[in-house]
Amino acid sequence: MTAEVSSQHTIRDNLLQVTTAVQFLSNPKVQRCTIESKERFLRGKGLTDLEIQKAIERCGDLDMSSLTSELIMFQNSRGFNLWFKEKLLPLIVYGGFAYGCYWLYKNCIRQLLFVEQPKRKTTAECIEELRKSLDVVNASISSLRKINSHL
Repeated sequence: MTAEVSSQHTIRDNLLQVTTAVQFLSNPKVQRCTIESKERFLRGKGLTDLEIQKAIERCGDLDMSSLTSELIMFQNSRGFNLWFKEKLLPLIVYGGFAYGCYWLYKNCIRQLLFVEQPKRKTTAECIEELRKSLDVVNASISSLRKINSHL
């Protein structure tokens, strides 16, 4: 019992070292290292095994709260990704496929299956074409009369 009390006094006296160790363990670059290398580094800085264990416990409590908030953010982003995969992506794929089929029909198949009727001319266009033809015929007749009168 006296050993526990003296160790608690030692930890309380070195609270600044434990707090500094917690800050060290909370660093994102340090979190990638193994637990053994972290403990080795802290022992090298003069911390006891009990102080190291206390710092790891405090850091674990901090990590759990940050882990919970990260998990919530991940679930929210996952919800959007899941919605995109299940709802929007098939709609885009099927829509693209349907448009591709329409384009293929419009530009290739319709021309093979159906012979397009020539465009019908309006009455004004027909009269104009008839006048041009009559002018050509009149010019031909007058040139033939000139040739016939010279003979």
